[in-house]
Amino acid sequence: MTFRLTWFLGLTAAAVMAAASGAHADPVHFGSVVAFSDFSSIGGLINLQGSATTVATADGSTALSLTQGTTQEQAGSAILASPFTLGPGGAFNASFQFQITPGSSGAADGFTFVLQQGAASSLQPGGNLGYYGTPHSVAIEFDTYNNGTPSDPGNSPVSQGGANDLNDNHVAVDVNGLLNDFASASPYGVGTNSPWACGGVTNGAGCLANGDIWSAMVSYAHRRLSVTVQDGHAHPDTVINNYGIDLTNILGTDTPYIGFTGADGGVTSSQQILSLNVTSAIHDPPPPASVPEPASLALLASGIVALVFWRRRGVRA
Repeated sequence: MTFRLTWFLGLTAAAVMAAASGAHADPVHFGSVVAFSDFSSIGGLINLQGSATTVATADGSTALSLTQGTTQEQAGSAILASPFTLGPGGAFNASFQFQITPGSSGAADGFTFVLQQGAASSLQPGGNLGYYGTPHSVAIEFDTYNNGTPSDPGNSPVSQGGANDLNDNHVAVDVNGLLNDFASASPYGVGTNSPWACGGVTNGAGCLANGDIWSAMVSYAHRRLSVTVQDGHAHPDTVINNYGIDLTNILGTDTPYIGFTGADGGVTSSQQILSLNVTSAIHDPPPPASVPEPASLALLASGIVALVFWRRRGVRA
């Protein structure tokens, strides 16, 4: 009886709300969904290239390891084997966990979360993050080494593969295989006023390569991109907020390949992806609340009368 009563009350309330608002309940458009709580079963689902492999973690799960921190000049990628269908206007939400552990002499170079038109990765090592040279792509870089800017002596322009790093601890947007570092920002402000705030073997709180398990969320809708990160159990920090970018125009498709690239150079790191969830489901905003009209009130009254009658019949039974 409890289930039937709850269902009846919910149905009556939904009918009243719909009548009062003059619209249907909050619509949801479902698109593609990808969910990996770990990566123990990726056969045929994720393509590993270069140095990328799977490794066992301390808690018994399986992670994607882009670089292992034991060999210099590595580059690896883990890309979904099938294209992912974005939502209307290219909208999507992605969340993942990662862990970066410094090598014996520090931490380098970082990794990217990437959407790209093709399935192949460039696999360029060092500050190229395994991403440089990937056409029709948009990447979010998680950079742990300061390779300088084009104005530094000996550095090349970004258009020729040069870096444009804010410091050794930043998140930024890269486009069409170049390390543009658009909207570059440091998690929790660590490194904002210092080019080497997180350098060395031991990185402190707020440093991407401190060995903590970090969480990241990337969301895109209405040509606006946002990225939020969280260091362990610290409060979340939105490092990129509503950055304007036309994703599908850059990609040239609304069915891109999605995944990760990573690299190290003379300095190494273990760079692991622990989980991944991506969805293109879009929730339309609910209609504004309004005062129920007489017809709605009448419907509510009839629902209450019917409920009382139904309960009385249930008691007699």
